[in-house]
Amino acid sequence: MKIAIDIDDTVLNFLDGFFSFYKKHHNPSFDYKREKVSNYLFEDILGIDTNKVISLFSEFKKTHFFKKMTPLDGAKEAIIKLSKGNEIIFITARPSDLNQETKEHLDSLFPKHNFQIIHSHDSKNNKIKEKADFCKDLGIEVIIEDDKKAALNCAQKGIACFLIDQPWNRDMGDCARIMRVKTWPEIVEKVTNLK
Repeated sequence: MKIAIDIDDTVLNFLDGFFSFYKKHHNPSFDYKREKVSNYLFEDILGIDTNKVISLFSEFKKTHFFKKMTPLDGAKEAIIKLSKGNEIIFITARPSDLNQETKEHLDSLFPKHNFQIIHSHDSKNNKIKEKADFCKDLGIEVIIEDDKKAALNCAQKGIACFLIDQPWNRDMGDCARIMRVKTWPEIVEKVTNLK
C-alpha cells in the first residue's frame, strides 16, 4: 500500500519548535500552549501581519529550533513499522527550498530509509498542486495529516485519511473516509486493519 504522510505537526513538533524560537528571540512574554491554537494562521495566533510572519519563518528555518524539531510521540517507531510492506511518501506544504533541510532531518530520524519527499509549494511558497492531487497521481491510498482542509480534499478524491487530533482541526465534523486518531500506535493498528 502507498501511504502519504504530512511532516509538520504530524511527524515533527513544528509548533513547539517555532514558538520556542519566537519566545526566545522576539517575545519573551509569549505564552504558548498547544491546546489554545484553534487555527493554524500565525497572523491570528501572534497578532501580526503576513509579511512579519514570512520574515519570522525565514529567520526560523536558519536556527537550531527548526533543524532540531523533535518527532511527535510514537511517530518515528510507527513510521518504521508502516514502512515494512508499504511505500511511504512524505507530502509536505513546506516550500521546496527547504528540501535539503527536510531530507537531512528525515534521514537523521530514518537512516536506513530513503523516503521520497514531495513539496506542495514552490520556493516562493506558491502552491504547486493540492496534496490530494499528488495522492491521486501517485496512486496513494492513505494519507496521514493534521490539516483539516487537506484531509477533506483527500477524502473527496477517495483517499482514506487519518486526521491526527489537534486543537486546530477539532471543529471539523464527521466525514466519510476521514478517521480521527489520537496516537501513532493507533494509526499503525488502523492501517494494518485496512489491508
